[in-house]
Amino acid sequence: MDWLTFVASILGAAFTGTLASLFAPWSQWGVEKRRLKAQHRRRLISSWYKLIEDYKNNDIDIIDHKSYATLRQHLTGEAITEFEIDRIGRPIEIVAGHKGVTADKKLRLLLSEIKRIETKWKLV
Repeated sequence: MDWLTFVASILGAAFTGTLASLFAPWSQWGVEKRRLKAQHRRRLISSWYKLIEDYKNNDIDIIDHKSYATLRQHLTGEAITEFEIDRIGRPIEIVAGHKGVTADKKLRLLLSEIKRIETKWKLV
């Protein structure tokens, strides 16, 4: 082995080691960033399902709920119009046994919007 080959091997190994030491944290940061983003989105979805629960059980209007502000930016224009313009009074509710079947258009729209967002974010 001559001197030039030896120096080239040492410099190549040093260069490769330096690149690996720079790439590993950057790669880990990317994975962590995606994990945190998914975790944040799951928390938002949970808060929106809490909105549904409060709307159904506590008779709280959708737009008055604390989670509506975070949901609004993801809604379609049709949904925003439906929630923010009061067209009819109380929804029709049909109760059969201990399970209720609702004809509440706002509730159905809210559920479909949350499901659409979940699918778009690939959380389902």
